[in-house]
Amino acid sequence: MRHRAALSFVAFLMLAAMACNLPGAANGATATPTVTPTPGDGVPTATPGRDGDEPESDGTPPAEPTDEVAPTQTPTITVAVPTSEPPVTGSRLYDTDFTSGWSNILIPEEDPQGAARVTSDGYEFEVARAWGHWVFSTRVDVSAFYAEVRARPLECPVSDGGYGMMFHYENNDNLRSVLVTCNNRYQIRERRGGTTATIASGNLPGGLDVATGEHVVGVSARDDKLALYVDGVRVDEVEIDGMPQGDVGPYVSTANSALKVLFTQLTVYQQE
Repeated sequence: MRHRAALSFVAFLMLAAMACNLPGAANGATATPTVTPTPGDGVPTATPGRDGDEPESDGTPPAEPTDEVAPTQTPTITVAVPTSEPPVTGSRLYDTDFTSGWSNILIPEEDPQGAARVTSDGYEFEVARAWGHWVFSTRVDVSAFYAEVRARPLECPVSDGGYGMMFHYENNDNLRSVLVTCNNRYQIRERRGGTTATIASGNLPGGLDVATGEHVVGVSARDDKLALYVDGVRVDEVEIDGMPQGDVGPYVSTANSALKVLFTQLTVYQQE
């Protein structure tokens, strides 16, 4: 089921970017890395149904949200039917199993609500108390692409947790993301000029249970359209306004309960 753009109900705070990845994992990638921001760069938090104020970059708590809703641009949305038709991939640009070249990160360090840890099995993300975590590769700067991340939820709260990837990352205020949730729903989000909106959401097709086991979340970006794939099934497709160059990386979010996810593979393909 398709929904028009609406303000996202999930509270966000930005995870600091990681150091450059292992050169050998790039498989000949020639993309130009984006600039790495410093810890404390944040995005607005929100209570359900209304925008909040921008927190200070030094990590101080944001002001109490108001009922004033910032204007957003509503993307044109097409109707898509779940299909098992495989995505068009293109030439492989970047590939990593996360076991080396990535950074261990605690945010904030004194009382972590979010953590990303390198393990022998992959990259383990853990968040709690209304927190979002994402890390971009610094190795990808791409507009038209197909990317997929392989992930296994270790603790997946049905009420408010989810995982996926972010992409078209230009800076903290301009990026896109996809999320599959522990209650088997999905969201496609866009952040432009500091305002985050959900541009598509709905139930995952029957038979897809992303709360347990290992799953592949993929995104195709081409011809001003985004298509979301879960375990090889095209779940949804939306038209978007513009295809900016940007980075890609794993992403998790929770509204309250603790969420833990292990990412084991990220692959990005260049599309013409």
